[in-house]
Amino acid sequence: MQDYLEGILDENEPTETYHGVVFSRRLSIRTLRGKVLHIDDPDSLAASVKPGTMLRIIAVVSGVDSVRAFTQSRTDTGKWSGTVRQLDWSPDFEKYQLYDKGLIESTPMSVIGTVNGHVLLSRLLLGGAETGAAVTWGKDQFQLVAVYEK
Repeated sequence: MQDYLEGILDENEPTETYHGVVFSRRLSIRTLRGKVLHIDDPDSLAASVKPGTMLRIIAVVSGVDSVRAFTQSRTDTGKWSGTVRQLDWSPDFEKYQLYDKGLIESTPMSVIGTVNGHVLLSRLLLGGAETGAAVTWGKDQFQLVAVYEK
């Protein structure tokens, strides 16, 4: 299994409700490196997960229109960066407790290794980048794909 994002759930707040029914949530997860990530949970997959729970999650980079790819590792200040670890990711649904199967099956994904753990990125954004390429993107925006409670 890849080394996905891991950390403590600090907040699990509803963001969209209708007549008392929660349709989406916003998670705040403090990674093992201390960075707080805000992750959209549009299907309320993690509704039952309580703050203080140690989680391992799979998240996809969202809200990004373009990615820059380089043959050598580099870091751009103010941007996220990582290395393409796997071009064509395929999920193992038996290992997930909660997951968004529609999102996983609708878009080809690649695994990107970052200092905070592995994240998914749409394969379509990588263009001709190959495994080992360095990539950067500008937004700190993620969407929940799957949850493993530790």
